Amino acid sequence: MRLRHSQISFINFMKDNLLIMSSFLNSFDNDNYDETRTSKKTSDKKKSEQNDAILDVADLDDKSKTDTKPKLRNNGKRSQRSVEQPEHDKRDGIEEVDTDYRKKKIIKYSAVGGSVVAVLLIGVLTFFLLNQVTVKSFVNTPINDAKTWALQNNINLETEYVYDKQYDENVITEQDIPADSNVQKGSTIKVKISKGADPEELIKIPDFSKMNTSQIEAWVAENKASNVKIVKQYDDKIANGTFMSMEYKDKSVTATTYKRKDILTVTVSKGKEVFEKNIAVPDFANKSKAEVEAWAKTNLIEMTYEEAGSDSIMEGMVISQSVKSGDKIAKKDKMTVTISKGKASVVPWFGDASSQTAADLGAKNDLQVSVRTEYSDSVAYGELIWQSVSSGTYLYGTDKKVEVVYSEGRPYMSLIGQKENSIAPYFFDFKSKGANITYSIKYVNSDQPKGTVVWTSKDSQYLGMNDHIEVHVAK
Repeated sequence: MRLRHSQISFINFMKDNLLIMSSFLNSFDNDNYDETRTSKKTSDKKKSEQNDAILDVADLDDKSKTDTKPKLRNNGKRSQRSVEQPEHDKRDGIEEVDTDYRKKKIIKYSAVGGSVVAVLLIGVLTFFLLNQVTVKSFVNTPINDAKTWALQNNINLETEYVYDKQYDENVITEQDIPADSNVQKGSTIKVKISKGADPEELIKIPDFSKMNTSQIEAWVAENKASNVKIVKQYDDKIANGTFMSMEYKDKSVTATTYKRKDILTVTVSKGKEVFEKNIAVPDFANKSKAEVEAWAKTNLIEMTYEEAGSDSIMEGMVISQSVKSGDKIAKKDKMTVTISKGKASVVPWFGDASSQTAADLGAKNDLQVSVRTEYSDSVAYGELIWQSVSSGTYLYGTDKKVEVVYSEGRPYMSLIGQKENSIAPYFFDFKSKGANITYSIKYVNSDQPKGTVVWTSKDSQYLGMNDHIEVHVAK
């Protein structure tokens, strides 16, 4: 079995202290005790001889002072005591010293041994206390926080990833060692980490059309349906918070087969968009229409353009604006500017002129006039049939064109005596001037030269606008 770092440290610590204790106790074995005992005997004998010598010196002093005490000391008893006492001390003293010394040594070494054991116990207790950490509560915290704590405290993390709808992804859901427990450094804590909600789980889609935005959002959060995208958009007609539409990315998915992994877009209304009036309107006077258009596009202004003639403002430049400069408006507000069409030309009544003088009349009014004539069975010759622009109309810019048509009266027929090659141009002229006159040719014997028109069904008279003429040509 593989040992943890803290266990190895503790074993080494105990090993060192036991070696110290063993070395100390080994110094107090039987051999050492006998040696100590002999040494003690020799020491006590020397101390006894020294005491006797001191007593003899004391007796000699007393003898010089008095005669009675020396006599008593010299009666042989003192000498006997002096000789016998060491023997008695030797016998009794050894006996007494052996017992007391052994007891004292036992007590002494017991005390020392007890102290060593106490030190060892204190060391062991201190080691365990200093080598412990208090477990935190990791539930509902990110796994990275737990990894940081484990690294700082020399703790091993054993992780297991599981699906859990209750917790967000990469958040710890369980731990095998309760919070506030004490564990040794190098220990292992098992934790379970959420992979989020199971993407394969079937989710019943409710009827969103009966729900508002808040209810839809609450449903999404409750079911951890992160693939349901709620799109909010402004709508001038649908009230704020109202369901608008929903669409599955995979067209085969339905409300009953929807899984959490499927993508669904739900669109809801934000109601009518209201903007703050924080856009300052510039002075567009004498600005071009293109400049106004660019400003309106940038600021999302609904700009309306009107046109008017001006003798002083060039064509295409701003004459006026509906919101004065400096006022503030909001996005999508409406505004109108009037653009100059340039100096106006008033179209005259060309009935006062003829086909010969109409061009000159137009030139006086800065107009380009085109003149042509047509046949008419209702308008007299030379009279104005129509003009393309009504009189009194103001024309602007460079394209001031007017077309006028004058009457040539009714078409008149006079073709006899003409050559055959003049027939087609003759009738084409009728048609180009508005008369729908047709013809047919018949070749006849005649004393006239070949190819001469010898007869027409109508001749030297006015024709109707839709007549048909038969023409005889000499063959």
